[in-house]
Amino acid sequence: MQRRQFLKGVSASAFGVTLASQQAAAECNFEPGVWYDGTVVDVTDGDTFDVVLDCDGQEYEIRHLGLDTPETKRNNRYEEVREWEGIEDDNYLADWGENAKDYAQNEFPDGTPCQIAVDENEDTFDPFDRLLAYVRYDKDGDGSMDTVYNYDVVRKGYARVYSSSLTKHDEYWQAEHDAQSEGLRVWQQSDPENTSEVDNDPVSTVYFPNASSVRTSDGAIADSRVPVYAESTTTQSLDSGGIDYSEIPMVGVDEANNTAVIGGLFINEANEGDDEGEHKVFLSNLIDYLSSKAGKVLIEGGHRQFNADYGLSCEDTVVYQRFLEGVGVAHEGINAVDSDTYENRLSSARAIIVTNSPQSFTTSEKDALANYVSNGGAVILMGSANASATMRSNLHDVAAGIGTDLRLNADQVYDDSNNTGDSSFVTTSNFDTSFPLFDSYTPDSGSSNSSPTTSWVNPSDGETVSGTVTVQIDASDSEDSDDSLDVTYSVDGGSERSTTYNSTSGYYEDSWDTTGVSDGDHTLEATATDSNGASSSSTITVTVDNVESAPTVDSLSLTEVETSDSDAEFDADWSVSDDDGDLDSVDLTLTDDTAGETEDTATVSVSGDTASGTTRLVAAGDDGSGNSYTVEATVTDSDGNSSSDTASTSETEDTQSAPTIDQFDVYDDSNPQWNRYDVDWAVSDGDGDLDTVVTEMLDSSGNVLDSDSDSVSGSSASGSHYVRSKQTASEVVLTVTDAAGNSTSDSQQV
Repeated sequence: MQRRQFLKGVSASAFGVTLASQQAAAECNFEPGVWYDGTVVDVTDGDTFDVVLDCDGQEYEIRHLGLDTPETKRNNRYEEVREWEGIEDDNYLADWGENAKDYAQNEFPDGTPCQIAVDENEDTFDPFDRLLAYVRYDKDGDGSMDTVYNYDVVRKGYARVYSSSLTKHDEYWQAEHDAQSEGLRVWQQSDPENTSEVDNDPVSTVYFPNASSVRTSDGAIADSRVPVYAESTTTQSLDSGGIDYSEIPMVGVDEANNTAVIGGLFINEANEGDDEGEHKVFLSNLIDYLSSKAGKVLIEGGHRQFNADYGLSCEDTVVYQRFLEGVGVAHEGINAVDSDTYENRLSSARAIIVTNSPQSFTTSEKDALANYVSNGGAVILMGSANASATMRSNLHDVAAGIGTDLRLNADQVYDDSNNTGDSSFVTTSNFDTSFPLFDSYTPDSGSSNSSPTTSWVNPSDGETVSGTVTVQIDASDSEDSDDSLDVTYSVDGGSERSTTYNSTSGYYEDSWDTTGVSDGDHTLEATATDSNGASSSSTITVTVDNVESAPTVDSLSLTEVETSDSDAEFDADWSVSDDDGDLDSVDLTLTDDTAGETEDTATVSVSGDTASGTTRLVAAGDDGSGNSYTVEATVTDSDGNSSSDTASTSETEDTQSAPTIDQFDVYDDSNPQWNRYDVDWAVSDGDGDLDTVVTEMLDSSGNVLDSDSDSVSGSSASGSHYVRSKQTASEVVLTVTDAAGNSTSDSQQV
């Protein structure tokens, strides 16, 4: 890409950062898998930090492994928009470059402790002395440096994954895929399906940079297997064992093994400026000619092909990626061809491109490619004259592993007449047009094999589920064995979840923890894909119910009940309900708020989903007090869930009027031996409940010397009393009392 080429030509000092040199690596060792303590001292942008390491006290510019954030507005001229799948606006990317920088600066203020580690499959330093590393830190402040920034920034949608030999490439790819599927941050504008078509013209010329010709393991390749030759002006520079051709074959095909070998890396973006042909169209037609599958075009990058002149990773083929996007085909990198952990597994692709590498493929990897070919997938082997003999041997070993006899020739081709400005970048229009490879490209939908059948066994449509559910999916295919299908399922359109075939039940199974989603309706979609990429889906809706709902008090009121005794009595009217239908009890407590004491309690047994009733509660001896009272109702279900409510009222205060004294006349009838007094009285009561009239003769100390009384009733009464005593009297007191205990008194001095 232009940005990467630019950076290769710029010295580290041009960035204004004091850097440790590669010689310092010996002091810190930088062993893969070892985390080295350090401190962030500056954040340049979302993928570049300055860190001082404790191991040697030096400051390093850290280039985060595995990711690429958009260029900031300052460096937007170096942005390669084509690297961002489904995005075509460089100004939009520049905005997100600033956002990624802001996120990094917020996460790593100057002085933030961190740890760094290098990757066993990557160089320790890049060409301008930046340390290539993972960075982890204590994100949530719990004292553990357990958040790896590289993964975090990709999963949050601030960055894309660059395709290299990174150990964690496929894991990071999945994180990017999930962020893109969810439309997070920079991926909000990603719309690959509506990317405009580019460069899709009929093939008139194909070019081959630093190319070799092709052959078979037995010798020269037959003309019937060669769709493209070099021009007659092309010459060969032969190495030992090379085949000398009069007409030089540049592409060979093996239809029986769905394989082709191409002599040059003609989709390398590093050569974009030298592009004078329709090689992208040709390659796409070649893939569909060999493959019976639909789906993505993968490129293998797990053997140190990234940024190399002898091989390619997906990072080197963004021009081809952009072309495929325009015709509705995805192009992605894959590092582990023998793993089905991630969604870019080999079985779903229409083709995989494999280029020269310094590392040999394992038996497991070659077996995976052979199985892929046997199920209709195409393998495109791309060579280069820049590859060493060992690298060529590794590519030939892959070819042998998948059963093809195609090989690279031991030569390099040159053409002084037909080239892109360099004789080692040859161009040609020498085609065998009997091959259907030279028209504009229209993606093939795959072979006509039937799609698998898919149905849900457990849970069933409309079922209510809770806890951990055993997912069971029934899937079968007329061409593939029942246990060989790729069966996944998703919840509410989220990421795909893998299943495992259970030979005992005959179903594809997984455990689904329903507590990971909210209660309510959720959509489950099962998808089965066969070896040819054909698929079918089945969708159901289930209701998740994990949270036991608490019962509710729907209504509560407290009403005073008039009685003839001295107690204050109340009726509590209540109604309760429970969505789970397991009501158990209603507890009621009456509290005298004025006195601050509990007066009465009651418990009512209930059941079902609704209940109501009236409960009598008593405040003993409080009749007429006028105090305030509160009732609390607590409803409980059989699981112990409960809720409460309260209602209040005031007891009616006794407002009965006191009786009155209408007449109180005292007559002195004393003699030398006795103090005697006659009293004439008249009384009345507005409530009509007169009870007693009492006359008392008191001495000066208030002692009663004598008294007289009458029982009375009704609303009025009158009469006379006679009191006497030999002791000296001080006053006569008249008291009238009604049945409610209200009384009135009057007195006269004597």
